[in-house]
Amino acid sequence: MICRPRILFLGFCCKGRSRYRVGSCRLMAIPRVTVVRPWAADGLRHGGWRRSQQIDELLASAGVGFDVCTTIPATSFDPRGLSSLLRAGPRAWNHSNLIDAVSRTRRLRETLPHDCPALVEMPHNPVIEQITATRCPVRVAIPQNIESFNEPAVRSWRMPDRGARAAAEIRLLARYDAVFTIALEECWLLANAGLDARFLPYSPPRLVAEWLRRLRMSRASRAAHPDDEVVVLGTAQARHAEATVRLVGVLQAAGLRPVVVGYNTASLLARLGDRADLRGEISTEHLFALLTRCRAVTIFQSGGGGALTRIVELGHAGVPVVVAGVAGRSMYGWQHLTWVNDVEAIPDALPEPGTTISAVDPWESIRHAEEQRLLACLMG
Repeated sequence: MICRPRILFLGFCCKGRSRYRVGSCRLMAIPRVTVVRPWAADGLRHGGWRRSQQIDELLASAGVGFDVCTTIPATSFDPRGLSSLLRAGPRAWNHSNLIDAVSRTRRLRETLPHDCPALVEMPHNPVIEQITATRCPVRVAIPQNIESFNEPAVRSWRMPDRGARAAAEIRLLARYDAVFTIALEECWLLANAGLDARFLPYSPPRLVAEWLRRLRMSRASRAAHPDDEVVVLGTAQARHAEATVRLVGVLQAAGLRPVVVGYNTASLLARLGDRADLRGEISTEHLFALLTRCRAVTIFQSGGGGALTRIVELGHAGVPVVVAGVAGRSMYGWQHLTWVNDVEAIPDALPEPGTTISAVDPWESIRHAEEQRLLACLMG
């Protein structure tokens, strides 16, 4: 594949390279970029897709040509994937990476071009890291979420046998030229480990931003809903399910009406019974109506990645959000967000019915600066 150059003005330096002088106006030729991701960003319902769409819109707006190389599972066994896994070391030998090694590797090897910079959205996978290392002169990691960073053991990840998963991922990410994270804590942890880590805040893609603008207008013009509905942004993942059930009980005990939405939350029916209005994964139209009339959105997550895209989007729509646990991480400065230490304190922290908050994006200037730094890093 021929890498056609693109011309771009850049004014940021990356990793100390003098040819990217701050404030300079030199013409820089950015080659065609390869984006490596686990799926095609052809939908906007999932948070990972929307983060991918943010990256695509950034490259397109900068005039940078790019190709998306997805790692959709192939139907044939590829023994070379196992070789990559063996070279990565014993810490990489888990079920997820094994599946990737034997089923996804062939497609990636066949479609990944040579000598083009790569933006890798699944950098935690050692097999993908091994393949891109042999093909791409510049590799920038853009993890949609860094695994294991919320486990209790991560606080002492330097100690033997504690936080081993996070430590292994840090070592893997250290082999990339730069890492741009979606969460501020992840950036801090990686920088503390000596990596070239930057914080690239999430920004809703254009289609989502327009939907949020209409939601804000609809909510601001509507009278308060008399039923005192409170949306529970829940999850059926094992590490979050118990927290979701507990939050529903707290809201119900306070005389509120919890409405549970989220992927696969219908599986919580056996545990919640009639204690909540369990909607599960609902259509965009129904979600719009629910967020227009609800008093607030509540989230309680005891582990995992947190609601890194949803909370930002609710801020653009002015919908109040009250969270406990890890869900509110990296949301500092958002006026619509209230974080409480204990889930029992959520009902008392809820705003008055009909509240629409005029939230301002506190990361706008940071995001623009880091977007330019990301483009500079692709120059190598």
